[in-house]
Amino acid sequence: MRFKSNSRTEMGVWFMLIAPFLFVAHGLHNLHAPMQTFHWTDEVDFHWPTILQMAKQWPAISLADYSSATTPLFHLLFAGLGKLVGFELYKLRACNVIISFMAVVVWYRLWRIQFGLSPASAGVLSLFFLLSPYFFGISFLLLTDNLAWLFCLLTLQQFVVARQNGRLASWLGACLCLSLALLTRQSMFWLGAVGLVLVLQPMAATPRGMRIGLLALAVAPLAWLVWLWGGLVPPSFQQAHEARSLLNLRAVGFSLALLGLYVPLLAFDRVTNALARLDQYAWLSLVAGLIYLLALPVGSLPSDDGLIWRVSRSAPSLLGSSVVFWLLIPAGCVALTLLVRDNWRSLGVIALFGFMLTSMASGLLYQKYFDPFIPLFVLLTRQPGRDLTRSEMAIVLCLCAAFVVYAWLPYRAT
Repeated sequence: MRFKSNSRTEMGVWFMLIAPFLFVAHGLHNLHAPMQTFHWTDEVDFHWPTILQMAKQWPAISLADYSSATTPLFHLLFAGLGKLVGFELYKLRACNVIISFMAVVVWYRLWRIQFGLSPASAGVLSLFFLLSPYFFGISFLLLTDNLAWLFCLLTLQQFVVARQNGRLASWLGACLCLSLALLTRQSMFWLGAVGLVLVLQPMAATPRGMRIGLLALAVAPLAWLVWLWGGLVPPSFQQAHEARSLLNLRAVGFSLALLGLYVPLLAFDRVTNALARLDQYAWLSLVAGLIYLLALPVGSLPSDDGLIWRVSRSAPSLLGSSVVFWLLIPAGCVALTLLVRDNWRSLGVIALFGFMLTSMASGLLYQKYFDPFIPLFVLLTRQPGRDLTRSEMAIVLCLCAAFVVYAWLPYRAT
């Protein structure tokens, strides 16, 4: 579908998407005050000092160890930006606001152009992403997440284009963005798993050997860093961040819980239709979710953080798991069955399995590591050209309102 930036509806969408950034930036005294959100103190504890350290070392920067658990592209980029605009926090925060808005633009264009949705549907989905508690607040801080989101969305966009036209240029663009995403946050490795699956699919205009070679080159810089560190994160952070084994099944359980939350909300019409014709596979998946909780209770650890974890701690427990997870994980198993049966070849399903597989390598289950990735995967299972129905649009707008209220809570007493 042709992108018409001059349409009146689209102009309204752009105003709706840029207004929250301007409003909040002004409310934070033009970014002189920090946004109070998840891990907001990491800005001054880790990332700003690392940026200053790398700027001081420039150009002979040591990557063997530094004060961050993530790969170094964010800090290198902001060390360079700081030399241009200055290293005051409010100036660097402004740069991150621009990067965050760019990520929202890519998200919008993904639904508007690649999936052919109307401006209204694409705009509402973009507002949902923008206002997520695990994206919006981070936009006004020196945190690495949203630069990684920008490269992640560009990678997915290019994957969609490559599947559509099969051209080498599209695959090259996807691999370049993938490499940048991995150099920003190594947790984006699930994108490499998506690329590996897509390599196995035929693309007439691009030889498979060429695609494999480009994918290997995209992953090579991260492989070098892992070799340099002797682990998945810099040495100073390995004890806290790496799982004691490569099979942290709690990560799978938490992914299923988020599926159980978001699939009924973001695929409401599909879920209601499926509930009218539940079959043996749905019932088996429900039983599988219950067996999972009996075998591997999802107890909350002190390090676990995020809305679901906080709600689960205040709810009663049964056999070692909060009732929140007794509701969400079986529902998530049924939701997973629905998504696979509905469109198992979709990029969303491929990305979901890649994400669940690679997330088991992490020892920390912060909700921001899973959300809004899981909602993105759910949305990527939609059929191209299928706009949001009235009920789906109402639900997404209610979620946006809930996100605003939740972001306001830390400020309610001031």
